[in-house]
Amino acid sequence: MIRTLTSGVAFLLAACTTATPVVPPMPLAEITYGTEPCYGTCPVYSVRVGNRGGTGTFEGRQHTATRGTLSFAVKPAEFNAFYLALAGARAADPRAYAPGGANCRQQVTDHPGVTVTFREGSTAPRVFRYSFGCRDPQNAKLAADLRRAPTLLPIAAMIGKR
Repeated sequence: MIRTLTSGVAFLLAACTTATPVVPPMPLAEITYGTEPCYGTCPVYSVRVGNRGGTGTFEGRQHTATRGTLSFAVKPAEFNAFYLALAGARAADPRAYAPGGANCRQQVTDHPGVTVTFREGSTAPRVFRYSFGCRDPQNAKLAADLRRAPTLLPIAAMIGKR
């Protein structure tokens, strides 16, 4: 009886501890996040990370502190935060966010964009493109998440000032 009670209390205490990090559903292999140019000096770069963290690759193209390709370390918690920030893009219908699409009726020109590619197992990659010129009110959270996602990886010094 005491053993059963002790086991039950231990189970309840374990349930109250902090949640474990969210691990992406398999077979997610990697995420590539690439910025697109704007009319001005927006940083243009691409970052690729694998599903288990470990390492990532940064490629600075224009207006970045680092030009060329560099590898960097990615902790599993950093990858999970990056993955969660991009969950809206992964679930969204990319056609709805193209200029003139259902979620991009208010388009402002000359703004940067982003392309996020999700590679999952042997299926074709899922590609999501978003222009930050899409100013429809329902896009606010998605746009904020897309802007925030790269700040969750240790690449700020490679990107430089914005």
